Amino acid sequence: MSDKIQDIDFEMDEAVCICSGTTKRRIIELIIEGHDLDNVSRKTGAYSGCGACEYDLEVLFKIHRA
Repeated sequence: MSDKIQDIDFEMDEAVCICSGTTKRRIIELIIEGHDLDNVSRKTGAYSGCGACEYDLEVLFKIHRA
């Protein structure tokens, strides 16, 4: 496996929400399944703590929303 692929996989497993430990991979999965921000927050705990993940969640929704 190339280093570039490993870097991409690692990035997907990084926590977007530090409070809940929710990864980028999990959030993208839920967005692709059609969940809105409220549902993603309820299912993962993201966006329900300190609010530091707000910008990242907005970006992920813009990129991955069908």
